[in-house]
Amino acid sequence: IAPLAFLLLIGSTMVIGEVRYAAQIRPNGVRTLTQHLQWFGEPRLIYRIAHQDGPYYELQGFRGGKSPLFAFPSSEPAYIYDSKEQLIDWCSDPGDRPTHREKWPKFSETPVDILTFRTQFNL
Repeated sequence: IAPLAFLLLIGSTMVIGEVRYAAQIRPNGVRTLTQHLQWFGEPRLIYRIAHQDGPYYELQGFRGGKSPLFAFPSSEPAYIYDSKEQLIDWCSDPGDRPTHREKWPKFSETPVDILTFRTQFNL
């Protein structure tokens, strides 16, 4: 019975970890770049995406810069902002969702450093 209890403990810990992770990355109430930085902190990566409607910015990273405990996403969440600083799309795990890369192609991305980004948007 002890091995079964151990397996149940491990399984429930992973489920709880995934639920907490999902809640942590959801951009509830976040609509602007300023709100994003206040809620999630500084992103680990920023990309400028050349798109038909103009430039967009993809911010990637875990909230507070910390990877989740007991959750195992294949990649960091990605948040897409337009040039007016408005959140227009987000993806919890671009590595598992090919539709995200179809809509926001990786080949059209240009890395942007955080200082340049903050200066450009007066953040």
